[in-house]
Amino acid sequence: MTDPYEPLPTSPPDPNARKKLGALVGLVLAIIVVGRNLVDEDAPRSPTLEALLPRRGLSLDLAMLTLLADLDESGAGRVPALELAAGRGDDTSSLVAFRGDLYWTAARRRVVSRTPAAGGATVELTHTSADPYSLAVDAAGVHGLTASGELLRVGLDGGAATTLGTGFRGAHGIAVDEDGLYVTDEAGGRVLRIAKEGGPALLVAVGQSRPLDVVTDGENVYWTNTFDGAVMSAPRWGGPPTRVAEGQKRAHGIAVDATHVYWVTPRAVRRAPILGGPVEPLFDGLRFGWAIQVSAGHAIVAVPDSGAVIAVPIAGGPPRLVAARRGKPEALAADGEHVYWIDESGGALYRAPIPR
Repeated sequence: MTDPYEPLPTSPPDPNARKKLGALVGLVLAIIVVGRNLVDEDAPRSPTLEALLPRRGLSLDLAMLTLLADLDESGAGRVPALELAAGRGDDTSSLVAFRGDLYWTAARRRVVSRTPAAGGATVELTHTSADPYSLAVDAAGVHGLTASGELLRVGLDGGAATTLGTGFRGAHGIAVDEDGLYVTDEAGGRVLRIAKEGGPALLVAVGQSRPLDVVTDGENVYWTNTFDGAVMSAPRWGGPPTRVAEGQKRAHGIAVDATHVYWVTPRAVRRAPILGGPVEPLFDGLRFGWAIQVSAGHAIVAVPDSGAVIAVPIAGGPPRLVAARRGKPEALAADGEHVYWIDESGGALYRAPIPR
């Protein structure tokens, strides 16, 4: 009688297993494309992924399988992500890299924390009276919004929080430059400017269609209108807003560099020149793209539903895998050398090198 616990004989590993897997997934992908027959001739397309993503309706859950197989075969994406802080079941919505440290929120515990980007002990900077959910950091301190509508600031080394303003219950995003803070009032359709020492909010723009994320380059303020799909800009001291792009359905995360504005929609990563010009597709075929950062020549995107972080070269070329199967990455930061993210489903903080 055969011993039921006796190990079964094994075969040597197949050196072509990855290639076979990639071919199989590609076949399945092609069958699904034909079956769904989803075509949108007007949608901007990414030339580097035209063969991989020929239909706009594909989800990254499927496209990513082929992409990851190709990346793994080429050796990319093999550097393991480093866990900088263990998860505690927190709902984390904001992460900022500044001068060698990471500042992040733990909404359920109502804590703003700091963790060294190189690794080390996490320090709780302050506890808030309501869930903190959006941060902006500079030398003056850590500025944040809470669910109760407070605009707070705490020192980089912690301490009691200073209230800079109240009545921001419908606010969503926050950005900072040397002169002030910029807040998107999603509920009220406004973009506001507040002095760093606090005081009344000044209008940058009104009549916006659910403005969400916001950034500034020190001259202008840029934000996404998720309802009408517009990407907007305005002088930071106020003035007529300009449409950088339109028709960007459910645009969410936004970033800026010296020449372009970048944003992510549930399905795509795109950019447009700051001074005006056509929209340039960088990557098509996402499923629920969320946050975006621009660093080291890449547009880095968190794709929570696929559990992946990808880096798209802004000069052109195929996307690179930063990490996969690391929970549900939403909050995202980068510092020129590394990308950092937090698993929203568990609260763990990770680091991985930006591809070169």
